Amino acid sequence: MGVKVSTNRRRTVIPLGNEGNNAALSVRSKEACLEEEEEQKRIHEELSNGDVLCDIRRITNRPSQVSMRPRGSLTGTESNSVVTAVGRLRELITLLERDDELPDKKYMNSSLTYAIDILSTIANKNSPMNEIDADLQDLVPHDEVRAWLASTFTSRETLYSEVSRPKPTFKAVVGTIIVGQYFGKMAETHHLVYPPGVADLFHRQLDGWNCDIFKLEKLTDVHPLKHISYELFTRHELLREFKIPSATFEAFLTRVENGYQLHGNPYHNCTHAADVVQTVHSFIKLAKLEEWLSKLEILALLFSAIIHDLEHTGTTNSFHVHTRSELSLCYNDQSILENYHLNRAFTILKEMEVNIFRNLTTEQFTQVRTLTIEMVLATDMSKHFAQLKHMKRLLSSSDGWCQLQNSEKSSLLCLILHIADISHPGKEWAMHHQWTERIQEEFFRQGDKEQELGLLCSPLCDRATTVVPESQKGFIDFIIRPSFEVLGDLLAFTFDKRDIHNTEGFRVWDDHIKTNYNKWDKKCKEKDEKLTESTEKSEDKPTVLNGTLSST
Repeated sequence: MGVKVSTNRRRTVIPLGNEGNNAALSVRSKEACLEEEEEQKRIHEELSNGDVLCDIRRITNRPSQVSMRPRGSLTGTESNSVVTAVGRLRELITLLERDDELPDKKYMNSSLTYAIDILSTIANKNSPMNEIDADLQDLVPHDEVRAWLASTFTSRETLYSEVSRPKPTFKAVVGTIIVGQYFGKMAETHHLVYPPGVADLFHRQLDGWNCDIFKLEKLTDVHPLKHISYELFTRHELLREFKIPSATFEAFLTRVENGYQLHGNPYHNCTHAADVVQTVHSFIKLAKLEEWLSKLEILALLFSAIIHDLEHTGTTNSFHVHTRSELSLCYNDQSILENYHLNRAFTILKEMEVNIFRNLTTEQFTQVRTLTIEMVLATDMSKHFAQLKHMKRLLSSSDGWCQLQNSEKSSLLCLILHIADISHPGKEWAMHHQWTERIQEEFFRQGDKEQELGLLCSPLCDRATTVVPESQKGFIDFIIRPSFEVLGDLLAFTFDKRDIHNTEGFRVWDDHIKTNYNKWDKKCKEKDEKLTESTEKSEDKPTVLNGTLSST
């Protein structure tokens, strides 16, 4: 039996149940079913008309009536919901078989999502974790003790899937669909406005290896991180995929940029973060990782790049240890800054108006958070050699590809973010030289603080003695070349295993590393020549001894 509901766009058939079954119900049950049927028709009309804003509060805030029932049985509401879901699927099949009338995308999406949620909810009623929950219900009557046992002695998935979340009712599922449509509309109607020249720069350079971040810094009036992050989240369809409202994302990026500018660092600021975000994106494009990584992994990777140096103090971990700073005491001298960046990022996300992950499921958020923590902690330079050694061992392993596809996938993501963080010697000279000047000035400022505190200057932090060209040669020789070699080998390894051909020239950084090293080497030689000339002139200059001119 079905009741036809007319809308301004289509005819929809909503099955309302079986007459034989209804006859067996009590008068009170019949009234409850009729009321539920009317509610379904009313809500369906709202969905069909696209009126997603008018009744969100009415649908989501109405108190639900929970009744005690035997485990595994379906309530009248659940039974009607299943029938409705099946009815929608049948209607979609009918419409798809017709040549003259096709369902629009919104209706298809809402119908399929609704059916999946309803059927998944019913299927989960008989899951193994429900059996555990039922056993605890019988053996441990105390709610708090039962919750403690479930959370302590069952898996993380159990805690998230059963203990912390009530089973969705029909009205809750419909409310979820409506709220999802609401956020979808928000994402469609709000767009970040780019300053003149930014869109053109993105069109020409964003996917490339040598994107001019310093030009973007000027075009955006020192807001490069906000604009490049917004563009990349849009290009990777992350806003739509994870229902991130554009206005919320923009507000979050504004907060993050303010955090990066907190200490006025020459190097560790929002421009550096923007460069790392773009470099990560460039790695994804060069290695065609979009075909291998999931949307959630790309979300975690780009998010980690955005926040990886948030509120950086402009000083090193060693400085915090030697000065016994509050941060070193808080994090017990272990990856001090990296832990702090993570703390600040997830603390910001606790505020609803800037929480870009508020529409993720609990499982999705857990995965993103776990990956983000692992990646940002891997940017600690003290872990550099251990990281490279681990990836080399993985490359030489007989089951390396199997590991990369499973347990070690996150290790590759960690390496990508870590190398993006130190990648400027692999970029063209103009950018590399400017980055070198900025990081060196930040080092010198730390050296000035150390001298004020009566401490020895850290390596490369003394303005009077540091030889920048020599330091850059050493950095390229012992850190940059080996790092890019390992990453290049890993990416080539994935090309081979994924049957990707025509990959010649993807190591675009090789020529830049060689060129930059040679330029620094030339500067070293020029400096040595000037020093030699100065010494020779000093030796040839006549001196006065006992009132008599003499040549030394």
